[in-house]
Amino acid sequence: MKKILPILTVGLLLSGGLAFGAASLAFDDTANNGIGGNLHDSNASTTAGSFSSGTGSFTIDANLTWSGGSASGLSYWLETETGASTKISITNETYFTFTTPQDSEAKPWAFNSSSGVDSGFTRDASATQSGDLGATGTATAQSSGTVHVSQITFTINALAPGTYHLETTHLGTVPSEATVNSTDAFFSSQAIYTFTIVPEPATLSLLGLGGLGSLGLGILRARRKS
Repeated sequence: MKKILPILTVGLLLSGGLAFGAASLAFDDTANNGIGGNLHDSNASTTAGSFSSGTGSFTIDANLTWSGGSASGLSYWLETETGASTKISITNETYFTFTTPQDSEAKPWAFNSSSGVDSGFTRDASATQSGDLGATGTATAQSSGTVHVSQITFTINALAPGTYHLETTHLGTVPSEATVNSTDAFFSSQAIYTFTIVPEPATLSLLGLGGLGSLGLGILRARRKS
């Protein structure tokens, strides 16, 4: 009888309404191709972008998926490689579904905080407040589903060719999460958007010619010395 009691107790608690929610966030850059003036994404994937210039802006959407009860908001920060952090900023965010920002300070926000991030990464932070990119609002009528929560615009300035990432934080004091059944539901995995700066062929040609020129000059100098 003693072995049955703990199982019976758990069953009663669950049947009485104590349930654990689950949540995850996903990025989608489909909107990027339809916004004039932004960098054009030549990558067909909705979770990865490929841009021909390291200067410009691009936009991604964030969609929240949850289960286990009504959702009433979310909290999340984004981190990127430290080498890219001074070249990228968040310049605009539009909220959907949950429309009361966790941090109402106006953009742009820089990537300049090293707390709660993966090794080699730096996260976003507003200038004077400690909030995040998430928002709160009226609890959903549904106990599970997927909703559009935000559209975020990033501006890059002279970012060198290479592959970079924008990832939700998941460590320390800044874990990304949703509020489900009035309880924190940590994201089941990091949401990651990968983007690559690939110079146009003309730019690569110029770089190649510059390299050949330097090589030729070096050979000429060597011959003169000999």
